[in-house]
Order: sequence, then structure tokens, then C-alpha cells
Amino acid sequence: MKRILIVGASILLLGLIQVGGWAQTKYVPKENEQIYGTWLNEKRTNTDNCQKLVITADGWKEYYNISDSVSFFEGRGFFDSKWTDSEGNIWYESFGTITKGTAAAQGIKYQELDKVSDSGKVVESVNTNVAEYDPDSYPTKIDPTDYTYRIYYRAEK
Repeated sequence: MKRILIVGASILLLGLIQVGGWAQTKYVPKENEQIYGTWLNEKRTNTDNCQKLVITADGWKEYYNISDSVSFFEGRGFFDSKWTDSEGNIWYESFGTITKGTAAAQGIKYQELDKVSDSGKVVESVNTNVAEYDPDSYPTKIDPTDYTYRIYYRAEK
């Protein structure tokens, strides 16, 4: 009986260490992340595509037209991870919720894969809608043929 308790306690302790390890690997964004800023794409013109994207530490906002001062879509979330590939591109995995937009879009949860080019001047992304956060549900590649694919160019300061 004592041996079973020791084995059980050891398994529990290893499980807690593993959970603690996961918590320690979650990415904590810096004050001036490379993805933060204003991004533009004047070629995005239909009603589902916004021409301006602004990403800050507080969330993101999308504007139908570059000249708009009132956002159409907004969302909040967190970066789950960040890494740099061998070509110098910076990648982010993020989880978020749409907080402003069409009635059908509000409250939608998504997981997104973003790539900021090595020059810092282009951001590409794809996403998938999820019922709840699942670290295994992130898109695995940026595919320009994916219907969620977006590309923006950093606004000149």
C-alpha cells in the first residue's frame, strides 16, 4: 500500500512539474513587438476585407478603408508563442475573440498563425475558428490559397 502511495504521489508530482513547464513556456509579449503597428493593403476591397489593420498590446482593429478613423472589426487575445525561423521571419501563434463587428462575428474565438517578414514590412496570417482554446488547433502553415489568408504591408511612418 505504501508503495502504491509513493508511486501515485510521484506520478502526481511529475504531472504538476509538466503543467508548470507548460505555463513557463507561454510567450509574454514585449512592449514593442514586431507585429505591433499599422498595416495596410489597399487591394482588399470587398465587404469582408479591411484595408487597414492596427495591432497593439491591447488588441487589434480593422478598418474597411485606409482613410477610416472608426474601426469595423476589433478583437482581443494573447500570443501563445513566438519564434524566428532560419530566414529571419518572425512567427506568432495567437488566440483571440472578436469583440466588435457584425453581429454574427462578435464572440467568435479563433487561433491564428502570423508571419512578419524578415524586413518587418509584411505580415501574413491565416486563422481557424475554435470553440475554445486548444494549443493543437493552430494552423501549421501560411497558405495564400486558404480562404482566411491575409497580407498587409507596414504603413510608412
